[in-house]
Amino acid sequence: MADLENAILGCQTLAEGAAAAAANEPNRDPDQYVNYTRDKFNAVADECVPRAWTQGRITCIDNVFECEWDSLATTQPYTGRILICPSGFILPVFTQHCHVQDMATTVLHEVTHLYGVHHPTLDFSYSIGADVWPGCKSLPDYLAKYSAETYASYAQCEKRQAQS
Repeated sequence: MADLENAILGCQTLAEGAAAAAANEPNRDPDQYVNYTRDKFNAVADECVPRAWTQGRITCIDNVFECEWDSLATTQPYTGRILICPSGFILPVFTQHCHVQDMATTVLHEVTHLYGVHHPTLDFSYSIGADVWPGCKSLPDYLAKYSAETYASYAQCEKRQAQS
């Protein structure tokens, strides 16, 4: 469980860094996307506090067989239930590369789905791969701002850029 707590703290760190990066974005056209993104990441950072969740809760008990689809994690946005699947627990807490799955980025992705954490996100079109990198890059702006993977990819890569 220490890895999960570290992943939750990592989610907070990723979200805080991404909020700061969005606020300092040099290309602020259009401003409403920058402000929306910053506010979303701030809401995620506020939620990613171990043992102090306000909108969600994390579990590893899969009593409705959601993990059978080879998922890392799933979320029920209305109830706030985030399920970390067995394949999610074999991920490292952090990776040193952009667009490589890790637990912290997976938790961030799932938290963006929660109702009450700003506006909830979706996983767009599994059939075209828009729910993962690089497929999410193909989404138009008006959909990208509602894509969980857009937030996860941005936060993860901003963290890596800040470290280099």
